[in-house]
Amino acid sequence: METKNIIQEYQQGKSIAQLLRDYPSFNRRQITKLLEENQIPIRGGRKKKQLTNEQIMEVKKMIDEGAFLKEVANYCNLDEETTKHRLKELGLQIKNTNRINRRIKSDYFSVIDSPEKAYWLGFLFTDGSVDHYRTTGRIRLQLQERDKEILEKFQEDLALDGKIIYDIRPNSTCCSVEFTDEQIYNDLAKYNIIPNKTYMIDHIPYQKIPKKYWGAYALGLFDGDGGLSYSKDFSTDVTLSYTAYHETEVQDFQTLINLLADNEKTNKNFFTSAWHTQWRGRLQVLKILNILYENCPRHLQRKYNKYCSLKNSLK
Repeated sequence: METKNIIQEYQQGKSIAQLLRDYPSFNRRQITKLLEENQIPIRGGRKKKQLTNEQIMEVKKMIDEGAFLKEVANYCNLDEETTKHRLKELGLQIKNTNRINRRIKSDYFSVIDSPEKAYWLGFLFTDGSVDHYRTTGRIRLQLQERDKEILEKFQEDLALDGKIIYDIRPNSTCCSVEFTDEQIYNDLAKYNIIPNKTYMIDHIPYQKIPKKYWGAYALGLFDGDGGLSYSKDFSTDVTLSYTAYHETEVQDFQTLINLLADNEKTNKNFFTSAWHTQWRGRLQVLKILNILYENCPRHLQRKYNKYCSLKNSLK
């Protein structure tokens, strides 16, 4: 799926530098090879982009405030290597090119002893990404701007010093948290959070999570790849869903919910390159959500608001 998206977006006008930012698991050589193999002409000879005086003033301010290279590159709409060259030409220098977090809780995921930790493992399993950056592990969590508040909670729980990065696109704005830490990278791998996990991992490792935190872990999964929908008056079409690339992942989510809610859900369907499962009916959906939200202080606010509206519809 990612390779098709890369080809399509390049043909629509995106540069290789922009694709490198959007698909951090690919490097320049891999993208170039992919385009060549599909007989896509590589564009070149673009006019050197110059920064305006306004941009230069803002960049100076960002550097003085301790901005990282990636933040400056995103603001300038350039790749990091080009940004370094532009800054050198201007006599400017980024103080930190890596996301150094002096307060980071490197052992945060070494022992899963709280619902918050279980929740983040579920959320990172669905919406997070990891790779190796230079000599250490890199972790990234990118969401739509409307979900910024959960990124702030993530920063708070792991004591991350870096700022939230904004990626302004034609039709939407995304925001992300990115940092490097070898111990966290290795600990996440124990829970199947590895590079290219969407295609490499086909099972949810809920058995590795302490049973008393299964609800929080399932909520993290739901906040990442789940959905909640209902009719305007809540009377019909109340549906809780989960979507995954692998059929076995959907089966695992079904099993986890069945264990938590004492259900016997087994059906699943395949639509447009992904597997889906659903639970229907207001009472059944509320039963499941009540269990997931119980005793878990972390949640995606917009989904929680929908849950509260559904719950209040019974009053």
